[in-house]
Amino acid sequence: KYDDQERVFKRLEKNKDVKDKNTSELNKSILSKYVNDNQKEIDELEAQFRSFADIVYNKQEESKRQEKIDTFFR
Repeated sequence: KYDDQERVFKRLEKNKDVKDKNTSELNKSILSKYVNDNQKEIDELEAQFRSFADIVYNKQEESKRQEKIDTFFR
């Protein structure tokens, strides 16, 4: 998704060279909508990843605490 964003931003840059104002505005509108939609998907994926990372971190911390408890009572 990040690569898609980068390609679209490059196309937006090239769009500045389009001579016809109407064509340029139409291109900009279409590309901007794509960027916004793509960003929403990226945001959702990043939220899912953060949730996953939090679960893994908490499990690791819980495991460490349990190891300390087990060591203490040996």
